[in-house]
Amino acid sequence: MNSLSASTRLPSRRSWLLTQFAVGLFIGALTLVWAMHGLDMRLVFQSLVNARYAWVLVSLGCVIGVALAKTARWSALYGISECRTSFRQHFSALIISQMVNVIIPIRVGELARIGLMKQSGQPGATTLSTIVVEKSFDLVAAGLMALSMVMLAIAPAWLPERAVGLFVIGLVLVVGLALVWYLRAWVEKALAQVLAWGGWLPLRWRTGLLRVAHTMLDAFGTLTNPACLVRVLFWTTMAWLLSLLNMLTLFAAFGLNLPVAAGVVLIITLLFSNIVPSPPALVGVMHAIAVVVLGEYGVAQTVAMGFGILLNVITIAPLIMIGGIALWQRAASLLRVLRGHSVHELLQKLMAS
Repeated sequence: MNSLSASTRLPSRRSWLLTQFAVGLFIGALTLVWAMHGLDMRLVFQSLVNARYAWVLVSLGCVIGVALAKTARWSALYGISECRTSFRQHFSALIISQMVNVIIPIRVGELARIGLMKQSGQPGATTLSTIVVEKSFDLVAAGLMALSMVMLAIAPAWLPERAVGLFVIGLVLVVGLALVWYLRAWVEKALAQVLAWGGWLPLRWRTGLLRVAHTMLDAFGTLTNPACLVRVLFWTTMAWLLSLLNMLTLFAAFGLNLPVAAGVVLIITLLFSNIVPSPPALVGVMHAIAVVVLGEYGVAQTVAMGFGILLNVITIAPLIMIGGIALWQRAASLLRVLRGHSVHELLQKLMAS
């Protein structure tokens, strides 16, 4: 019976992933066709030729800076973990997971992050906790940026309601996670009682789930450690400021004299685009967003399309290139470990671990 249920779950899960991937491709194709409708591609090409590529290089540096800032923040989230991992290991895992999310946009990059950090010695539950906290802080940051625009009365009409929603969700998550950590003893006790109720779960499974819960709850302690929290807040701020600087330098590359608000709207709109299934490398989606948002500020469609093309390349290409190198290095180190060992020896090591 168990094997039958497992065999029926696997195709359904595969079908769901394929459906999500197909929907992403459809959305990408549809948005790309819409963004290119009625465009004179010669003028788009001309806008790319006329771009000031010194500013493009600065923008590229900002993209890499965002990745480094997010790595530093992620490293800070492990601040109270007993297992220490290097900045290089964090960067490698983060950039590979981002590359996976870009190439296979069905949000499996976080699973890759958990697996890669587990190879580096960090428990999977600890990494999962850091990802939850990381996403919560990003929601708070996005909400604060949007709310500041609302208060300055420079936000588009659709933004105020979403800004409040982003900020409230992020703040509730951060405060809630800190509260859960303070009440962790009670939470663990309640969870143990629920899992033991009726004896419906084998003891081995109950023990494993409680161990995972204990590890996760301990990891949330970062939110109550002043030194770790300051580092997390600092690097979160740096990551978002560099993301904004990326947009502003691309504006300069195309000679666009646009307000800072335009860059904020672009960033938040791109954030909302991750809610629905997206195509590989965000092809189509990013271009359509650039055309719509910049069009609101009076930018010609041909220039906005050129901006979208360059933004897509600058944002995605470094992730794929650096992530590919990091993945190759991981694979090479694994091959070195495997070389010279028999299958029997490797199985023995695996069982021992």
